[in-house]
Amino acid sequence: MYNFTAQWSVAEARKHFSDLVKAAENEPQLVFRRKELAAVVIDPGLFDRFAKWLAAEQERSVADAFADLRVIVDSTGWSLGPGTGAKD
Repeated sequence: MYNFTAQWSVAEARKHFSDLVKAAENEPQLVFRRKELAAVVIDPGLFDRFAKWLAAEQERSVADAFADLRVIVDSTGWSLGPGTGAKD
């Protein structure tokens, strides 16, 4: 499901919190509670990039999304008209 090798139980994360934070400098650290993802500890730089991306995405309109979709569809030769899914 996840391609990250760094996985911690909540108990391990609590016990080795300093190590968890230090390891997050290199790659996201996944923390699981009963085999379900409970938290992810990431580098502050990665969080800043994510926060900027999220802010930009929230400003996008549905029209922006459809414009992007049209570019993708046009580049593949597909059609959004009747019978979608068929090549023109």
